[in-house]
Amino acid sequence: MIPTPAPGFRLRVLALAVAAACAVAPVLAQRTVKPVLHGRHWVAVTGKPLAATAGALIFARGGNAVDATC
Repeated sequence: MIPTPAPGFRLRVLALAVAAACAVAPVLAQRTVKPVLHGRHWVAVTGKPLAATAGALIFARGGNAVDATC
């Protein structure tokens, strides 16, 4: 015979699982590894890889920092 859980047991387990997931999520979100790059002639600093690529292309075509921001 299978015993039945106490009333509210499933709700407590669900609440515990949600609390554990919320506690772990910020730790996992902060574990990003980004390569360190060193430039000799120009540098494009941004938080987005696509924007850094766009800046690199503008510099490679002879543009300057003002061109890269537009």
